[in-house]
Amino acid sequence: MKKTGINLARIQDKEFVSLETNCAEMILKGLEQSHIPYFAKYDDTKIVLTYDSKCKSQVEEILSKADSTDEEEILMFKSNPDSLTYAKELLPEIADLLNVSVTFLENKPKDIQIILAETYVNMWHSDSETIKKALNNEIRISEIPETKEPEKSITRDKTEFQKVMEMERIR
Repeated sequence: MKKTGINLARIQDKEFVSLETNCAEMILKGLEQSHIPYFAKYDDTKIVLTYDSKCKSQVEEILSKADSTDEEEILMFKSNPDSLTYAKELLPEIADLLNVSVTFLENKPKDIQIILAETYVNMWHSDSETIKKALNNEIRISEIPETKEPEKSITRDKTEFQKVMEMERIR
């Protein structure tokens, strides 16, 4: 069995779970993305997990997703991640998670819709709160206006550079 996670002594109030699953790596990915302190032993058919009991609801959500078959849209998106069609199919789930309307998301630029779908797919095995934070972060980032450096500073830097080069040549 493979071992991963933090030192058992660092886990405060330990909870244990042992599962027959072929999705151990997906579970571990979800735990990592959700920043849950854990220690695990696993192989292709089983996982033995020790985690902090304060995170029990998050862990239960991650475990329930691991063996879920509700991944059809996610698999379609992964097969063609630049597809707006598949991204749009995920918008209702994303809107529900963010407590916004689907129309709100449809009014975002197409590339933002694809980024939101990609983030949702990449974080899917995490708990809902972690996914929500990641999606909100993407929306916030997309709303930050791009700033352009004034050309004067570039010219000034070139001029200063040229002066330094002249001084070096004089020496």
